[in-house]
Amino acid sequence: MDRIGPLWYAKMDAHRKQLSPGSVRVHFAISRDGKILDLRVLSNTSNGLSARLCLDAIRQAKVPPLPAEVRTQAALNIDFTVTIYAH
Repeated sequence: MDRIGPLWYAKMDAHRKQLSPGSVRVHFAISRDGKILDLRVLSNTSNGLSARLCLDAIRQAKVPPLPAEVRTQAALNIDFTVTIYAH
């Protein structure tokens, strides 16, 4: 997630005044070779821009190949929630 975080924070900061408070829950998978798969929003109580910026940050991240200890799976599935607070 350290590859996604800086991109997400920069996007959120650049659009701070356009974001609505709420949460965006996303799902994605990382393939063995580091490709992002099955990226989608699971729920969103913020606005469409917040969801779009979350997805963009994940798409733009340069994710390395999975370490050997988790390569036993075809992909690593990740669900996480980000919360946008009022400023």
